[in-house]
Amino acid sequence: MAEKSSTSSGSSGGVKPTNMSPQAWKMLDEKAMSFIELHLFDEVICNVMKDNRAKGTWKKLEKLYMGKSLSNKLTLKDQLYGLKMEKGGECHDTLE
Repeated sequence: MAEKSSTSSGSSGGVKPTNMSPQAWKMLDEKAMSFIELHLFDEVICNVMKDNRAKGTWKKLEKLYMGKSLSNKLTLKDQLYGLKMEKGGECHDTLE
């Protein structure tokens, strides 16, 4: 994936600002990848962390979870209805 240069303000979208060095851009991408990885369940990480760039990983997440297909909706509903709390447990423990 080639780095693009742009002067658009406020939109990152994988487009490197013209005033940013390649080293700073790489560091920013690595931070974004770390942030994404820290906030995903292990099962999801296995499916999306094959790309080594934040933009590619984000696109994969969008494809998996933002789809409006019937199968995606049914899968998400199944996961939601399958959630069960342990008696006396905390709600946030169940959702982790």
